[in-house]
Amino acid sequence: MNIRNFFYGAFFFLATIVAPAQTNPTPFDLSTGDYSLNAWDATNAAGTYPPNMAFHIFNRADNNLQPDTAQVIGNYTGVYNSTSGTRMNGLGVDGFSFLNTSSPGNLGAAVLALNTTGRVNIRISWKAGTLSSTFTGFRYYSILLQYRIGTTGTWQTAIIGTDTVQYNANIQGTSLVAETVTMPTFTLPSSCENQPVVQIRWRYYQRFPQTSGNRPPLKVDDILVQSDANTGIPTKLAITSITPTSPSRSAPFSVTVQAWNDNNQPRNVQTNTDVVLELVSGTGTLSGMLTGTLIAGTNTVTISGVAYNVAESGVQIRVRRTSGDNLANGLSAPFTVLPNATQLTVESFPQYTFAGLVLPAFTVTARRADNSIDTHFPYQCNLIVQSGPAGASGTTTVTHINGVTLFNNVLFNTPGTYTIAFTANNLTSASYTLTVVAHPSVTELILPQFMLSSNSSTRIPVWALIRLDNLQPNTTYRYYVGADSVSMVTTTIGAGNNLHYNANTQTFNYTSTRDFTVSGGYSEFRTGPGQTSKTLWVNLVATANVRFTEGNMMYWLVTILDSNRAIQTRMVTTQGTRALYFGPQANKVSGMVDSLSGLPAKRIICLY
Repeated sequence: MNIRNFFYGAFFFLATIVAPAQTNPTPFDLSTGDYSLNAWDATNAAGTYPPNMAFHIFNRADNNLQPDTAQVIGNYTGVYNSTSGTRMNGLGVDGFSFLNTSSPGNLGAAVLALNTTGRVNIRISWKAGTLSSTFTGFRYYSILLQYRIGTTGTWQTAIIGTDTVQYNANIQGTSLVAETVTMPTFTLPSSCENQPVVQIRWRYYQRFPQTSGNRPPLKVDDILVQSDANTGIPTKLAITSITPTSPSRSAPFSVTVQAWNDNNQPRNVQTNTDVVLELVSGTGTLSGMLTGTLIAGTNTVTISGVAYNVAESGVQIRVRRTSGDNLANGLSAPFTVLPNATQLTVESFPQYTFAGLVLPAFTVTARRADNSIDTHFPYQCNLIVQSGPAGASGTTTVTHINGVTLFNNVLFNTPGTYTIAFTANNLTSASYTLTVVAHPSVTELILPQFMLSSNSSTRIPVWALIRLDNLQPNTTYRYYVGADSVSMVTTTIGAGNNLHYNANTQTFNYTSTRDFTVSGGYSEFRTGPGQTSKTLWVNLVATANVRFTEGNMMYWLVTILDSNRAIQTRMVTTQGTRALYFGPQANKVSGMVDSLSGLPAKRIICLY
């Protein structure tokens, strides 16, 4: 193939969906019975929604909660059988699913409206799950249950005891594992009872701030809302839930108390009614917060911060009224108190990294002896360098949340071999070996002064001679080149196409693909014994990308993968190449070498 004069046509198609302002669904009257949604088909027309529901989009990609400034800007109006782009899909009897992609990535929420007039003890049950995917490397996404009174109030997060009611994507390693989970039944607070409009929302969002990785497809299914008629007066107390159902030894848990009538239906107390929790069976001691108050006109109180100091089964507590309405005692079902975590396990910790490069995200989990997660492990986790030439930088202390910590900002600036461990509340993890190699650097030796701009679909490659230093001997490297209008390493691979070159087979491959996992999507070379530098001819082919606008200075962005160690990084040149267009004017490119030159193929021509 003659690479001195290469023309390539590209056509770009842009689909734009304009979303109307969001609508509020018509409330379902719970006095007519239970609300249920068991299916949503892919054949449903765009712009239609399940009964008494609407699907909303946000003004910000991934609509994460850190901070929660995302605003709903409209309804989802796409089809339900799409196979590409940001989309909601109908799954038939499996409900419906959300999937964000990079464009525009602003899903989303499913909103259900209820009329709770004359209804109490409103209970919401549902299923959630992860769909399978052929991709790898995923962001941490969740579906969060929220509620509010009316159509303009602030959304409140559903919490049972101290646990947020949300489903987290089932990410194991770098892959998704399909599953369906029955979520815990959530009872709306008494303030949501006897209201003309209460809205329930399933919010799909990115749980941690991440700028790379695929978004996981998550689903909602089998929504069921049940309630009781608000009639009669309370006669007794009941303990309706221990949260979590099996708390950890000495860790705080919550007890939900309700006032019931003789038919075991929740009923509002007439006056403020004080209650106390007492131990009925068990060898340990009940401690922490043991009292609460049922406010007049309500039927439920959650007492948080209860603790029990022995890990055993058959623990039972009762609630007793101390003032207010004359209500009989209530007794909990027997429950198990679990032992505390005995070990720290580390998931996805890398073996290698470049100096100064942030490590890929990894987690440290507090586990019991049976390997179950101690979700009530609230302690700080510290990264400890047991041996190595220097310390770690970035965020090396993270607090466990539900027994898990996410480390996503750790780096080592000094090359060498390190032994790493993690400690939390007198627990120490196993030791891990991390090899830190010098970060490669790029020096431009010959850099073209001009390259073709984005004015036309003509494709002409330009070449630069660069030297890569700080390489490892006897190592295979993959690389590709992009361009950006700023001389800095960004989170993207830059714009442009490449003529990929494999130095081992001495073959070229022209493609718009730049991907280390795709055959033909990268260039490759190998260093020899003792070789730590490599001089390379690299190329760029300008495309219609806006960054190649005429007059822009384009900086060469080299992405490199150390194939022996499965780590990659980016480097950028300090000098740039000006994007210009053909023409006789002083600010245009007026000469080129074409296919009529008679020169052999695969020759790089430098014009001075």
